[in-house]
Amino acid sequence: MSFGNHTIRDPDELVPAKAAKATRRAYAKARRSGSSVMEIREGQLVETLPDGNINVLKKAAPRVKVETGVKVRLR
Repeated sequence: MSFGNHTIRDPDELVPAKAAKATRRAYAKARRSGSSVMEIREGQLVETLPDGNINVLKKAAPRVKVETGVKVRLR
């Protein structure tokens, strides 16, 4: 959509970028506050402790690519 010399983007297009930014901020905030965080690294679910040490918790399930518009049933 255009408005004068400016183009207005569909708000739905902004969701992935905003979600990624919010996730990065939450991760950084948790680390700064001295909390441990859980994340996937090299195919494993790990807990990163406040001192930087990493505990491997288990092998992570494989990623599933989902096409846009396809409904996926979760357990």
